[in-house]
Amino acid sequence: MAENQDGQEKTEQATSKKLSDARDTGQVSKSADITTAGILLLGGMALFFFGKPFISNYQNFMKETLRNSASITITDANINFLFTKLLGIIAGLILPLIIIITLI
Repeated sequence: MAENQDGQEKTEQATSKKLSDARDTGQVSKSADITTAGILLLGGMALFFFGKPFISNYQNFMKETLRNSASITITDANINFLFTKLLGIIAGLILPLIIIITLI
């Protein structure tokens, strides 16, 4: 039971007016499990629907990287370009899923 200011337990149930006022001010019980389950469910559905394009883009990225790995020279002059290109590819792969989960 809940305690009052004196540290004693309350002996009576809250009135309907108190419950209504608490609901109006946003003091409602909310389970974190429901939110987590919703994120997992809808995130899994998004991965199911967008999984094939995600895998296809990732395969193309890996094929191109491995195909050109012998000819890529990493120097101080081109490291920023290579990093920016890599970051753009990775963002294109992961960002849609992150946006969907964030919106959920």
